[in-house]
Amino acid sequence: MVVQGNGRCCLLLREQRTRKLELRKQQEWCRTSGAVHIAHTVRKNRGLIMRCLAVALVTAISTAAFAQIGLAADLPTKAPAIPPAAGPYNWTGFYLGIAGGGGWADTRHTNALNGINSGDVRIDGGLFGGTYGYNFQLGSWVLGIEGDFSWSGIRKNFDDSIPDQFFCTIPDSPLKCVTNLRWLGTDRARLGYAWDRLLVYGTAGVAYGNVKGTLANADFLVSIGDNTRAGFVFGGGVEWAFAPAWSVKAEFLRTDFGNKITYYISNRFPESVSLTNIDIVRVGLNYHFR
Repeated sequence: MVVQGNGRCCLLLREQRTRKLELRKQQEWCRTSGAVHIAHTVRKNRGLIMRCLAVALVTAISTAAFAQIGLAADLPTKAPAIPPAAGPYNWTGFYLGIAGGGGWADTRHTNALNGINSGDVRIDGGLFGGTYGYNFQLGSWVLGIEGDFSWSGIRKNFDDSIPDQFFCTIPDSPLKCVTNLRWLGTDRARLGYAWDRLLVYGTAGVAYGNVKGTLANADFLVSIGDNTRAGFVFGGGVEWAFAPAWSVKAEFLRTDFGNKITYYISNRFPESVSLTNIDIVRVGLNYHFR
C-alpha cells in the first residue's frame, strides 16, 4: 500500500511538471508569434505609420508656432524712437569764403596847380576775392569780425564831362583819362540778429585799395601813377545757413577814397585823381569750421 501510494505521488508530480513545461512553451510561443505579428504589421503599414508621424510632427510644430505668435501679440508693443529735434543754429566759429559782385564809383582828374579838371565821371566794374571771419553768438545777437580781399575791375577810359575844359579832351588829340581801382580790401566789425539760420547784420570798418591814374592816347603814354588809399566803409547784408557748415550771403558796402595826387604830367604838373562814392554789391559763399 505504501508502494502504491508513493507511485501515485510520483505520477502526479510528473504530470504537474509536464503541464508547467507545456505552459511555458505556450507562453514562449505567444511572445514570439506576437512580436513577429507586430513586426509584420509594422512592415506592412510602414507608409501609413510614417504619414501619421509626419502629420503629428507638423501639428506639434504649428501648435508651438501659433502659441508663440499669440504670446508675442499679447506683449506690449514699443513705440518707435523719435529722433530728437535739432536745436537752433549756432553762428559761433571761424569761417572762410569767396565773394564776387560789382562796384560803381565817381572819379575826377584835376590839375593840382590851376584846378582844371575832367568833371565827375561814373565808372564801374567787377570784383572777385576771398573772405575770412569769426562770429560769436550771444542769444540771438551775433558779433563778429570779417575781412576780405578782392581783385577789382572798376575802371574806365573817359573824356571830359565838362565842355571846353580841355583836360582829358583836347581838340584833334585822342587823349583819354583813365581811373582804375586795381584791388580792394576791407576789415570790418559785424553786428547781427539771428532768426535761427537767417542772419541780418550791419557792418563798419576800414577799406583800402590801389588807385591808378593815367593820361594817355592811342599812340603813347603821357603819364601814369598809382597809390594805395584807405577810407571808412559801412554797409549791411543778409546771410542764410543752408547747411550745417555752409552759408550764402548778399551785402552792400559803401566807401570813399577821397582825392589824392596820383601822377605828374611831364614830371612837373601834379594831377590828382579822386575816387568817391564807391558802392559795392556782392554775394558770397562761406564755409564754417565747427
